[in-house]
Amino acid sequence: MILWLPVAMAAGIGAYFALPREPGVIPAGFACLGLAIWGCCYLAGRRSATATLSAMALFGMLLAKAHVWAFSGPAIAAATEELHVEGFVEQITRGIGRSATVVLRLQAAADLADDERPKRIRISTAVQKDLRVGDYVEAELRLNPLLTPVAPKAFDFARSQWLQGIGASASTRAPLRINHSIPSPVWLAFRRGIDAARVAIGVRIRKSMPDELGLLAAALVTGERTGLPRHMKDSLQASGLAHVVSISGLHMSLVAGGLFWVIRGLLALSEHLALRKPIKKWAAAAALLAGALYLALSGCEVPAQRSYLMLAIMFSAVFVGRPALSLRNVALAAIVAMILDPAAVLQPGLQMSFLAVTGLLSFFEARRVERLVPPTLRRGRVVHAVTRLVVAFLTLAATTVIAGICTGPPAAYHFGRVSPYSLVGNLLALPIVSSIIMPMALTGTMLMAVGLEHLPFVIMHIGLKSLMAISDWTASLPGARYVVPGQTAVSAVVLSAGILHICLVLSAARWFGAVIFAVGLLLTLLTPRPDVLIERTGRNVAIRNGADELVVANPRRSRFAVERWLIADGDDASPSESAMRQGWQCADHLCLGVVKDKRIAFAEAEAEGKFTCPNADILVASFPLRKSCSSIPLRIDRFDVWRMGAYALFIDGSTIRAETARSARGNRPWVTEPRARKIRLHTRSMAAQ
Repeated sequence: MILWLPVAMAAGIGAYFALPREPGVIPAGFACLGLAIWGCCYLAGRRSATATLSAMALFGMLLAKAHVWAFSGPAIAAATEELHVEGFVEQITRGIGRSATVVLRLQAAADLADDERPKRIRISTAVQKDLRVGDYVEAELRLNPLLTPVAPKAFDFARSQWLQGIGASASTRAPLRINHSIPSPVWLAFRRGIDAARVAIGVRIRKSMPDELGLLAAALVTGERTGLPRHMKDSLQASGLAHVVSISGLHMSLVAGGLFWVIRGLLALSEHLALRKPIKKWAAAAALLAGALYLALSGCEVPAQRSYLMLAIMFSAVFVGRPALSLRNVALAAIVAMILDPAAVLQPGLQMSFLAVTGLLSFFEARRVERLVPPTLRRGRVVHAVTRLVVAFLTLAATTVIAGICTGPPAAYHFGRVSPYSLVGNLLALPIVSSIIMPMALTGTMLMAVGLEHLPFVIMHIGLKSLMAISDWTASLPGARYVVPGQTAVSAVVLSAGILHICLVLSAARWFGAVIFAVGLLLTLLTPRPDVLIERTGRNVAIRNGADELVVANPRRSRFAVERWLIADGDDASPSESAMRQGWQCADHLCLGVVKDKRIAFAEAEAEGKFTCPNADILVASFPLRKSCSSIPLRIDRFDVWRMGAYALFIDGSTIRAETARSARGNRPWVTEPRARKIRLHTRSMAAQ
């Protein structure tokens, strides 16, 4: 039952975030009462697996509620005029070219009351060489509300940022003014030192590798991936090797695990130490320290934190004489990870990492690779070496296949893409990563202290060139860039439940999980797809033509939303390719189309006051319609999308069903009621009087 505890806890957390409205004190009180009753029964010896799993789910819900309460803070509901803001720089993410993103912890914002001022804001700006983490800066910025989903039930950007304490966004090309007279807090000063070390390491790496591969090498060591060229990212994603760039379990295990075996082997050379001292525990302690240093240098990103947490629990098992690699340790690591950050349950990183590790350990605990090798090949010295090579190849192949199957549902749900040739790419590339790239990265980083890093990085450069050659070749195979239709959250959960049932049930009933998985696939196939999609600002519309393809009205506007629509529809076309399809007929900023015998018209902003009301069943306008064109049955204008966000229309005969992002998000703390700027300013002026 212990293996199902994190599953129940994750189910409770997920159920909390799926609620249409925020639970109040009374439901939380009943949940606490239920936990108290379960605790009394458990202590009294009246124990039930069902009751324990239910209590774990309640605990997950309460934990998520407490997490939201702890991070609750103001969020801007309307765009502001230009304000003078001040605060400490908490994070700097350097993008491609001259762009950067700065997370600022606000200390003051002119004309914003304390109950209106967000804890943090996210600023898109130009790169400043003199700007560092911990600096106190000032700027004049227009604060904007957080982005809403690009479609109903799509990824909620506002929720993700709000749970990080971010309550507004801003953009400026003017440099942020640094006030050197205000010292940074101690914890920010520590982060500044780490950030400075990461930048310095990245510079030293790029001196040894001045081409694009230097950016890839720096990403593997420091976690700075935003500067990677787009073609390199696309190649790694299509070949199934994108996980090589994201610092997670693979890198942490190669660095810390590799160092563990090296130190243990060196200590074992001494007969005295090997026979009389706990060299295994010493090696585990050194590996934990190395993992912590790598975690700090990699930027302490969330996937790396989870990987180090799992590594720490497994090496802790070594300290107490327990097996390091076991499903119980994975369950414990998952519980601790969710306690530290319950909202991580919604992120693809936690879902994919723990599903993959669970599947791999479930497979290898049953020693199924060895069963594939006939017993006759395990005897004799002649075939022993060849047999070991066969087992190693089968192990790598099985690892790739199992990890791909286990991470498939969350990857398809969050990204809409799968890599059909990931087995080929990983079989060819992972030996190079584990035997050349990462060992040389570790060696070169350690030798930086004495200035001898050039040779290891030259060898690493050769390995990276081979890696990208394999990636580019795999990505060029037919069908490598495969896009799957978007799933609903329900189908993704059912698919994952089927995988977990196969992995965690020890009896023959485990194969009932295949039935659950099949039900998830059926739900995916039966998921209805919208006939009309309307962008959250009303600047673009897509319709489904007779060939069951999405056609956008304007390929140049709202490109990010359009790209997400196409990927969610299982369509690998670009916005320009989509706009060239049969469907719309546009002239003078007015587009007309027909969807399932319903006539639809889309009027762009330039047509305001210049167009004649069309003969249509649906009219979408990028500007306020007010009382014009009232004869059209369904009108959606700029005011409608401002209030309700993106629209999705489903046409069934004479019925048109509308779904909105606002209704799908519910009444939750991170969902702000939109307000006009003049109303917000008027309210503030009335309060001042």
